[in-house]
Amino acid sequence: MTSPTVSAIITVKNGEKYIGSAIESILRQEYPPLEILVVDDSSTDDTLNIAGSFPKVQLLERTRPGIGNGWNTGIKNASGDLVAFLTHDDLWTANKLKVQVAAIETDREKLFAVSRFEYFLEDENYIPSGFRPNLLSESHLGLTPHTLLASPEAFDTVGLFDEDLSTGEDTDWFSRAKDLEVPYLIVPQVLLKVRIHKSNTSLNTQENDQNLLEIIKRSIERKKAKKASTNG
Repeated sequence: MTSPTVSAIITVKNGEKYIGSAIESILRQEYPPLEILVVDDSSTDDTLNIAGSFPKVQLLERTRPGIGNGWNTGIKNASGDLVAFLTHDDLWTANKLKVQVAAIETDREKLFAVSRFEYFLEDENYIPSGFRPNLLSESHLGLTPHTLLASPEAFDTVGLFDEDLSTGEDTDWFSRAKDLEVPYLIVPQVLLKVRIHKSNTSLNTQENDQNLLEIIKRSIERKKAKKASTNG
């Protein structure tokens, strides 16, 4: 039986400062990916020139703004048996794909795998407002696309990422997977390094909170509908 191929998907907008490092972390994989799909959101800096200079990279353009559309564009264009994700400012550990592919190959009933991750500061002397310094001292469970390795069946079952959410599209996807009781694996190793810097969109607290409330509301409605269907 041949080993599954993996398509690596990166979303980016004006990421010239970090995109090279992100791609290098993919090319250093002990389990090499089939391809690297860089999905750009109308970058006006040197992002595309830098990304296009690396081997295995295919450049794609989002069809509408937002990270959700970026992920979905990558998924729809992926040729691999499995898909993995990374944002332009984060890094995979060298064993990321090797460990997760082995885990999924061992348990074929699981539709996706996630792992743990660690934060690191771009500038040790600068901690952005909204980020809690204590998060730097330990690893965290990564229910996020950046640790995700998934089969096409996972997206057939859960659906694609919600493109109408400006943030929280990842939380919404994993919430839907949980409500559907989709089987998945948690790899206990740290396989992702998340860079903390002043431009992190995840630190937009007000927008994140608004979207989180919408995601919780949707989950409650799904559970009510499921309960009504079961009782009916």
